[in-house]
Amino acid sequence: MALGIVRGLGYWAVGQYSREVLVTVAIALPMMLVGIFIGNRIHTGLSELAFRRLIAGALMVSGLALLVKSG
Repeated sequence: MALGIVRGLGYWAVGQYSREVLVTVAIALPMMLVGIFIGNRIHTGLSELAFRRLIAGALMVSGLALLVKSG
């Protein structure tokens, strides 16, 4: 969280927060909160083994997608 605050202050210091950026953040915020809620519910209900299998599966699918895209 501290890194996020420092990064945000750095962007603010160099003038990177425009009206367009703030509108985009305001639109995306509800979706981010829903994603955090769903992720938290899934995470607390998984065993360590199920979590490892889920991550391994996601890595394999993303790797396959990259191989197909580059081929």
